[in-house]
Amino acid sequence: MKSIIKKSASNALNFLSKYIINKLSKTNVEGDQKSTPLLLTDFNHYLHELRSFLLASIPAGAQTVCSVGCSGTWYFDWFAREYGSIAKHIGVEYFMSKPVDLPSNVEWLEATAGDLSAIPDASVDLLLSGQNLEHLPLCDLIGFFQHAWRVLRPGGWLVIDSPNGSITSLIGYQQPEHIAEYTLDDMRLLLPAAGFHLISAKGAIRLRDKDGTIASNLPDMNWTGGQNNSLRRALGGLAAPDDSFVWWVEAQKAQSRPDAQTLSTLAREIFVRASSERCNRVTLLGGRYDTDRDMVTMDKGKSGPVWQGPYIPLFKGQREVEVRIFAEDLPKENVRIVDCKIIDNSGEILYYKSFFTSNFNNDLVIKCHINVKNTKFGVEILLISSGSATLHIPLTISIS
Repeated sequence: MKSIIKKSASNALNFLSKYIINKLSKTNVEGDQKSTPLLLTDFNHYLHELRSFLLASIPAGAQTVCSVGCSGTWYFDWFAREYGSIAKHIGVEYFMSKPVDLPSNVEWLEATAGDLSAIPDASVDLLLSGQNLEHLPLCDLIGFFQHAWRVLRPGGWLVIDSPNGSITSLIGYQQPEHIAEYTLDDMRLLLPAAGFHLISAKGAIRLRDKDGTIASNLPDMNWTGGQNNSLRRALGGLAAPDDSFVWWVEAQKAQSRPDAQTLSTLAREIFVRASSERCNRVTLLGGRYDTDRDMVTMDKGKSGPVWQGPYIPLFKGQREVEVRIFAEDLPKENVRIVDCKIIDNSGEILYYKSFFTSNFNNDLVIKCHINVKNTKFGVEILLISSGSATLHIPLTISIS
């Protein structure tokens, strides 16, 4: 699998929605006490407004809605403002405690996306999973689709949006809470297996142009001329979801039941491919990338960090991180060749070990066994060369 490595311009985009509501609530108060709405200020705000537009355009009429992944009271206020009032809103959230100020029509369910067993069969009109699939381990991905058909009423709607893996992989996008990012083609396979008809697909922020060129940067927050301005990118994405930073799909429950075996097999194949690609998005520090061999090389005599990344979650439990290193010109004496350090985004060291000449037979497989007591986010592998040998590191990082 070919990986394209570049320093991501998206480090500032780590959390797409957590602080959006604070940004949207600000106003500029003039002397006459009139409030002026805040203009688009940054990428988070921009993406949120595009998703708001898409939410407002989905089929109306739902009275019972289930939102899987809702990070606070602001989410329900946002939904009501864009979609309209509903009788009942079930919010499913695992990583956040129940807010004290929920609207009266909200039922808070502390559960994972893969366990919607508390929701009765055929009781939901609209199931919404916004910017959520990319966070799920395989078991929850399968469980989510298995439950989606069950909880929806006949003809009910399933609406999902997520970063487009066919684009994020090419721009080096790194978000520390994402384990796998899927393509629209993945959804075209998964949805029928899960018992859904794909009715509509839209995109937000077109980044692949008609000639196949990928925009080198996410769009600036301006309305000036040129293909990369934020207005053109926004409008262009609506009709080109495969070429957009985010895809948005609307699917309707079919009469036929899901094919559980096909769904499970497909989900596993798609997850393994997507998570493997995501695990190999690293930022070069001292190493150089060999496109033909899809590996990073650090020359002998050059010491220091080789790369860092991929900034992904490590879920609770026993985990294994595997990195393979081929060495050339190993010294005869037993000296330190490379250090492997694994840390999370809080700076906690999860693994640190030095490897010496005696560890290498030109080929070293580093297997890091880590007992993760609580899920960690933004986990990065930092390889540090002593400069004592030439190191070739294939982009085949494995995290399981």
